[in-house]
Amino acid sequence: GNLFFRRLRGKKGERIRSFTDKNLFAGESDDAWVKQCYESARDSRGRFATLSYLCGTIPAGGAWRDERGGLLADLMVPTSIIRGVFPGARDPVNRTREALEQLPFPAGGYIIRDARACLPWEQPEQTAS
Repeated sequence: GNLFFRRLRGKKGERIRSFTDKNLFAGESDDAWVKQCYESARDSRGRFATLSYLCGTIPAGGAWRDERGGLLADLMVPTSIIRGVFPGARDPVNRTREALEQLPFPAGGYIIRDARACLPWEQPEQTAS
């Protein structure tokens, strides 16, 4: 995690842009996003957000983006699912419906067009409504 964080900060933010475009945004990231990430990365405490992201995407002993839907049944609080839909997304409507069926306390599912993992940044109006 720490090595990944330091590597991501390299090349004056271009690695942040590349990672964001590939894994977080449905389209290309803008300069404001990259600048914000790069500048906030000067404080090494920001690495914890990166480590949290990695913990959510690489489970212990697992591979990148293993299916972990079975964990949903253990959530004992009302839970909403907000998912982006983008070119290459694997059936987000049905995947959201199936995930909601596994929740003990489903609180709605929302699909945000043209967004990936940074929904509030990419589509703030659609995410908030």
